[in-house]
Amino acid sequence: TVEHEDDAVEIAREIGYPVILKASAGGGSKVGRMTTSGAVTEFPIPSYFSEPFGITSGPDGNLWFTESDADKVGRITTSGTITEFAVTGGSGPWGIVAGPDGAMWFTERVGDNIGRIEVGGTFETMPYSPPKPHRIYRRLAFGRTVDLIVMDQRQYRKDQPCDDAVAPPCAD
Repeated sequence: TVEHEDDAVEIAREIGYPVILKASAGGGSKVGRMTTSGAVTEFPIPSYFSEPFGITSGPDGNLWFTESDADKVGRITTSGTITEFAVTGGSGPWGIVAGPDGAMWFTERVGDNIGRIEVGGTFETMPYSPPKPHRIYRRLAFGRTVDLIVMDQRQYRKDQPCDDAVAPPCAD
């Protein structure tokens, strides 16, 4: 978490440019662009409190991101024009990646589904099989063989109570 713009500039210098920022604190709902000189330009997302997440480049030359709390996938052009595409209500889209088929693929935090959206906005969802209880699929990637790899990034501690909606169910 970056608390101040000056901190973001320092981090960007350490990790290298280009840098895309996601602002969500205080309602945020902005996508930011930072230049090598540290100048930041913010682009407000039309849906307020959308909880932008997972930003990546798309096959159309634009950047694509998910809006988890608004149940949308967003696209931002290099000039800063944002277009939002509604996806399944209540799904909480999260991780997003460009697929080898020219579409964008994303995870849904709710419902054990994977979504696919074409650059024109047509989308579909498909169940991730086999569904596993107490899982949140956050990231996905395509492997060398074009297999879709879905990563469940939940981490369970051994001392965490079972069946607390985060940890696996209790053993009988």
